[in-house]
Amino acid sequence: MSEGTFLGNLREKMDGIDEPQLVAPSTPLAEGEEVVGVVQDLDTKRLYTILQVYHERQRELIKVCLHEKVDAMMSSLSNGRDHSGVDHDSSTCSACQSVLEINRIKEDFALLEPLFWADVKSQINEYKKGDSYTIELRSGWEIVATKPESEVSALFQMLTEIFSEGRLHVGGVGAER
Repeated sequence: MSEGTFLGNLREKMDGIDEPQLVAPSTPLAEGEEVVGVVQDLDTKRLYTILQVYHERQRELIKVCLHEKVDAMMSSLSNGRDHSGVDHDSSTCSACQSVLEINRIKEDFALLEPLFWADVKSQINEYKKGDSYTIELRSGWEIVATKPESEVSALFQMLTEIFSEGRLHVGGVGAER
């Protein structure tokens, strides 16, 4: 890939993804979830694929870093030298290069993820746009909206469970009713 602008490189990556290469969401629709739309736009699907590839690449690099760190620690124990010693060349160190790539991926992900979700939200049914919903994707590119549980309802639910079990917690000590 050429060294161009961020958006130019993004367009190049997106154009390089054909429909058979798309990574689709795999989480099945759960009982009670409301489908509010379906992602139809190819660019949205391509952006999702890029985010998934970034996520997987980051996981691979973290494994490399952990492996390299363990090797470096074992080596420093056996020869008395530290990984960050004077003779350490970060330009040829695979762990250092992995950390740099992880940071580049994190930066790209931080820019692209909100853009992706804004694009998904633009494809949902009108009546959900103004509401406070959490949007998620399911298999078949289905868009579901779930109303986030408020802190008050979560507390109420927790208290209901405690009292329905017949337990009271007073002063940190559990007591059966």
